[in-house]
Parts: sequence; C-alpha cells; structure tokens
Amino acid sequence: MDANEKIPTAIELTITGKLTRADTGEPLRGVPVELHVSTVCRVCGRALSVPESVKRGIGPTCLKRVNQAVKDYKETEEAEV
Repeated sequence: MDANEKIPTAIELTITGKLTRADTGEPLRGVPVELHVSTVCRVCGRALSVPESVKRGIGPTCLKRVNQAVKDYKETEEAEV
C-alpha cells in the first residue's frame, strides 16, 4: 500500500466453500458453507468496531430496532388470530 493511500474503513469478506471431515478430509456432501464478515452494519452501513457487533453484522442500536420490530410484528400477528 502506498503511503498516500487511505486504509479502508470498511472490510467485507465472503468465503464460499464446502465442509470436510477434520479426521479424514472427506467432503461432507450437501453441506454448502457461506461465511460473510463485514465491519459495517448490514442495516445502516455505519462502521462496527466492537467484536460482538462485527460477529453479528449489526450494531447495538440497529439490533434493538430490529428486535423491537420483530416483537411488534409478532404481537400484531397474535392480535389478528
């Protein structure tokens, strides 16, 4: 990296592959794997710095909002039944 280049603030990585048995190395059929890691919130796009937030892919504020929306939706569905 050139000294004048900025370090990217957002990193996204997607790995796609197949699982193999650790003991024999044989592929496990029918088990596709996709791992997505991002340092930005998948909801609002803000930078994530806390490891738990990076692991989830969503920041704490957006997580609260999503959880509240799910709760509200479930209550609405239950009320309609």
